[in-house]
Amino acid sequence: MHVAAQKRRGARGASISDCIADIIVKGDLGRKDAVVLDRLMSHLRGATGHSFTKAADTDHPKPGEFIHLASRDAQAPSGIIKVLAQNIEDIGKIYAAFHGQAVQIGQEVVGIEVCNDLLLSDAGQENGARGQQ
Repeated sequence: MHVAAQKRRGARGASISDCIADIIVKGDLGRKDAVVLDRLMSHLRGATGHSFTKAADTDHPKPGEFIHLASRDAQAPSGIIKVLAQNIEDIGKIYAAFHGQAVQIGQEVVGIEVCNDLLLSDAGQENGARGQQ
């Protein structure tokens, strides 16, 4: 994980929200969202060394579980997966493995974005520091 983020956290330690990442597939999945989900989960297992399972209780997921938002809410976009990692280091691994990557689905190529509050605040502080130089 980013050193700046760890310093900002200081003694408070990691919170549950620090260990949540949204993996967002940017593009039209059509009817292939289950195939994409399987492929992403397989890649996630390789990147972190953990097998993430679908949350039994989507209102209260546990570390090591994920929620495919469209399976919980028919109005949700099909390409968003919420992952509750074991620790902050795994969030960094998820980010490194997925963010900015492209996946081919049939004839389409879609991009992947990873969002996490801690990573976003890290990026914002780094951008602010650059602007002050």
